Amino acid sequence: MGRRLPFTSIIGLWRWPVWLALAFATLLGLGWLALLHASGTEFDFPEFTGSLSFGIVATVLTFLFLTRLPQGRWGHQLRYELLVALIMLVLSVSLYQLAYWVMPPLLYYNIMGGSTYGRLPRLDQQSSDLGDLNSNPMSIVLLLNGFSLVAVRLAARCYRLMLAYRKRRLVWYITSSQLMLVVMAVLLLVILFLSLTNIRLGNATLSPVGQVVLLLTEGILILGTIGILTGVAILVVIVPVTILAYFTARGITRRVYTLINVTNAIQAGDYTARALVTGEDEVAQLQANFNAMAATLETTLRDLAAERDAVSQLLQSRREMFAGVSHELRTPVATVRAYLASLQRQAMQNPDLKTDIDIIERATLHLQRMIDDVFLLARTDMEGLNVTVAPLEISGVLERTYHTAKQQAWQSKKVEVALEYQVQIPLIYADETRLEQILNNLLKNAVRHTSPGGVIVVGTQVEAQTVAIQVKDTGEGIAPEDLPHIWERFYRSASARASDQGGAGLGLALVKELAEAMAGNVSVTSTLGIGSCFTVRLPRVNPQ
Repeated sequence: MGRRLPFTSIIGLWRWPVWLALAFATLLGLGWLALLHASGTEFDFPEFTGSLSFGIVATVLTFLFLTRLPQGRWGHQLRYELLVALIMLVLSVSLYQLAYWVMPPLLYYNIMGGSTYGRLPRLDQQSSDLGDLNSNPMSIVLLLNGFSLVAVRLAARCYRLMLAYRKRRLVWYITSSQLMLVVMAVLLLVILFLSLTNIRLGNATLSPVGQVVLLLTEGILILGTIGILTGVAILVVIVPVTILAYFTARGITRRVYTLINVTNAIQAGDYTARALVTGEDEVAQLQANFNAMAATLETTLRDLAAERDAVSQLLQSRREMFAGVSHELRTPVATVRAYLASLQRQAMQNPDLKTDIDIIERATLHLQRMIDDVFLLARTDMEGLNVTVAPLEISGVLERTYHTAKQQAWQSKKVEVALEYQVQIPLIYADETRLEQILNNLLKNAVRHTSPGGVIVVGTQVEAQTVAIQVKDTGEGIAPEDLPHIWERFYRSASARASDQGGAGLGLALVKELAEAMAGNVSVTSTLGIGSCFTVRLPRVNPQ
């Protein structure tokens, strides 16, 4: 596709496909031949051949001005322009040959002071009635068409090149604007000069058709003269004017480029860069405003950096506090559990005492789990999760967690736990200890939120890239407004807080962080009053 030139966007110059431009130019040429044919013998030979030649040249110029410019490699563009030149030649010759066939042999011209009637000369026939050129009219047509081809297509390419530079550099935008003013001034001077002259081809009273032919011929001649004189004048002044305009524009844009360099420095991280303010015009105002903005930005970033450091130090202190407190709490809890085990052996003969001790032990175990979760999360914040991922066959992990959870769920809440998985489960990449920790947390969470008589099912599902481990329960479900927050640390839903089911809101947060540390993910679907399904997906060793 040819590039659209802005000032020609309405009238369509240099935008038409070759075939469409050729069709339009051909219709224009045929219309011109029809006018000449209708004028009959009103013109003598020089006048008629002049009108015919100017009409063919105008037709070719129309074709050249409408045909779009090619894009791509230089070789492709050269072939395209050669095709345009060939079409131009065929169009010119065809119009002249058609005129030779259809024009009546009633043309008047002088031979040795006499007069006679005859036809247009053939393409290969010489004529002595064209002055010193002593050539066929078609020779003049081809000469003018060749000049038109070079001038029009070269001018279009120069203008397109100028447009490209206008978009890239401000200095060329200003330079091209000044050049356009010079071109317009030259054009006006040429028009003024021609307005003082009298260019006419006819000298007799003509019919309406003859008047139209004469008027159009004079118009073509005047426009062609304007184009030639303007082109010559531009060629004379273009180099000095371009140099002068360029250096004038550089003086204007130098400060803009300096400002661009400063903005690039700030973008690269040098917030101390400032623009040198020179003058009192609009550019100077822009430089001053930019410096003020840069100073404000530097101050804001400095304040934000100080706030960031303060918050980072505060968070680090909190992590260290959690890690220290949870570590210190593990020792007394372990001591309490040891003494409880001793008391349980001594209370075998006292049922009431044994019941009280069992209650204390369950509370102690709950406290132990919370301390372990807090300690693990605190270490994660300080050091990162220690995960060793390796190919793993998960059936053993599923069996161990199932048997442990089944006994605890039945003893604590009379909840049934079932295990359903395929015999051949593909290997996955996972840390065995961390995966077991994930399953234990999900099962404890399911037991906590499932009423007595409910069912929890642990299952697997093999997918193309992952293996999904699912923990389904028939519990209370999760409210829709709570679903986006259940993976947050210390988050507990309103129902969990109201029922005082225990837990600190750390288990699911730990599940999510452990799964993501093993390049997996976790998700949940839940229906309030029906149950929930937690799914952990971990990558397969040999994905399909």
